[in-house]
Amino acid sequence: MDGRNYNYIPPNALNLHQNLNPPPHFITGDRTTTAVRHRELEPLLFENHRLTEQHFLLSQQLSAARQELRHLSAAAVKVKAERDAETREVYDKAVKMEAEVKLVGESTAKLVETLCELRKLRSEKEELDEKLKKVRDDVDNVSDEWKQVPVVKSEIEAMQKEIQRGR
Repeated sequence: MDGRNYNYIPPNALNLHQNLNPPPHFITGDRTTTAVRHRELEPLLFENHRLTEQHFLLSQQLSAARQELRHLSAAAVKVKAERDAETREVYDKAVKMEAEVKLVGESTAKLVETLCELRKLRSEKEELDEKLKKVRDDVDNVSDEWKQVPVVKSEIEAMQKEIQRGR
């Protein structure tokens, strides 16, 4: 059930003030005993009326408290949904950042590998530059020698001519 009390009787349905006369079985014929009983019942009726009013007020307060609880529950559900959405958003961002960090890590590893290859290539380039310098020096030397070839050739020819004259 939803917490309702179906045995509740509102105070105005009790008709407490309409019939204040005692029931017939209380009447014994003696007016003084009836008056005494009536005085004994009066505080009880007054207390009953007071309790009925108090019960009615408490029922109203309970109804208001239940209504407020429903509103608070609805607000709590809304806040929880918002918090869940925020949590989901933060989680998605964390997953995305984690993927980016992984990519950065992979890129860093590739960069380190590329830098190592670059250093190796620079070292090889320096070696090749040294070899090229030696080859150029050799070419320069050979070039100088080639320049002297016509001179040496003419000297050889001149010597051959002298040898033939001397014969």
